[in-house]
Amino acid sequence: MMDATCSDLLAEVRAFRQRYPEVRYVDLISLDIPGHFYGKRYPVDMLEKVAAGSALKLPQNCVLLGVQGGLFKIGDYCFNDGDPDALRRLVPGTLKPVTWEGQPLGQMLITSDGTDNPIVFEPRQVLAQVLDRLAGKGIHPVVAFELEFYLFDKKLRDGLPQFPRDGLTDDADDQPNMHIERLSRFARYSMKWSRHRVPRASTAR
Repeated sequence: MMDATCSDLLAEVRAFRQRYPEVRYVDLISLDIPGHFYGKRYPVDMLEKVAAGSALKLPQNCVLLGVQGGLFKIGDYCFNDGDPDALRRLVPGTLKPVTWEGQPLGQMLITSDGTDNPIVFEPRQVLAQVLDRLAGKGIHPVVAFELEFYLFDKKLRDGLPQFPRDGLTDDADDQPNMHIERLSRFARYSMKWSRHRVPRASTAR
């Protein structure tokens, strides 16, 4: 009998296929230790089988890839363990369309956390262990993020971007600071930010 998680995943995949029939492949992605995505491009029809409970495996030591493509040596991993495959699972609620590629694609997060034999050094597994310890102490952390951005003039100089001009002094706004008056001086841009749904709590640098 299919458990509730598999049933929900299967419903998620089928709903995605119905909404995006042009998508033939889905990138199943996970994070390595430096924070880069790795994974496998999967035919969307085969994704239904994984959602229904078929095994999904990737090399265990992909997690250990460094920023330059080499491997971190942790204990006997990588060089003495034969680089075995490890189970991964689909993360519910993460199947989304990819709109910036040249072909229609989807993407979905995968992880070893929650499998029968999670990878102890996978970032999501490490985080899960930390959360378990905090929960045992009655602590429930939350995470928020703040968008930070730079303003540039629309006009290029010698093919390069340049700082915007301060409407009051006509000086180049080349000194990042947190002065609140800068919000007034660049108020003409704030309407554009709101139209593009840039959060008002964002910080201009």
